[in-house]
Amino acid sequence: MKLKSSKCEFRKTKIKFPGRVRGQNGIAEDLEKTEVNRKMPPPENTTKLRSFLFMVNQLAKFFTGLAGKTKPLREPLLNETSWCWHQLQQRAFDEIKADLSLTTTPVLCYYDSRSLRHYQQTLHHMA
Repeated sequence: MKLKSSKCEFRKTKIKFPGRVRGQNGIAEDLEKTEVNRKMPPPENTTKLRSFLFMVNQLAKFFTGLAGKTKPLREPLLNETSWCWHQLQQRAFDEIKADLSLTTTPVLCYYDSRSLRHYQQTLHHMA
């Protein structure tokens, strides 16, 4: 394997991947990249809808229930003979964009047994 020094970065605390940032605290959403999703207008055809769904699915692990939320958006793709965009699709589109606009996005962090024990103790005391 050959490495090109001009493309290498050393001593970095975080690395950017498409749609994600991997750092000391784990993997988080790359807010710069997802800004495109937040500002995207409603799709005008199936090609733009597929593009939006592809981008959103790249972030699926950061949002719960995404498959259910995108179901109304996948329906127009089933029948490609005519394009239809109704209130149901618009509501789903707006809801997904709102989820992308949350200021506190989840972080997938590294396993830490001490945190797990603390979490289990907290749940035990709450019960």
